[in-house]
Amino acid sequence: MYDLENLTGDIVTMKLTNGIELLAQLLGTDEDNNYFTLGEPRIVVINGADLALIPYVFTCDTVEVVIPASAVLSINKSSEDSTADYEKLVSEIAEDAVTEE
Repeated sequence: MYDLENLTGDIVTMKLTNGIELLAQLLGTDEDNNYFTLGEPRIVVINGADLALIPYVFTCDTVEVVIPASAVLSINKSSEDSTADYEKLVSEIAEDAVTEE
């Protein structure tokens, strides 16, 4: 597996083998078991002329999500604009969750 230590903690874009594109914080990698741990992954979808981010899963906590490396086609550091949009969305959701408690 490619050495991804320098991306750990960053917001990354992952293209999965099924065509889905994800934005998430790369929390870690396990080269022995070949998987990635992601924080708050979001699927990139087309919404008219814009892109939107939707939850990767709807029915569980997504603070940490494990994805097998075999499902990943590519991984790159996300662009500054994409990172800013992702961080804003995730922080707004976290703020809403605290308000609801």
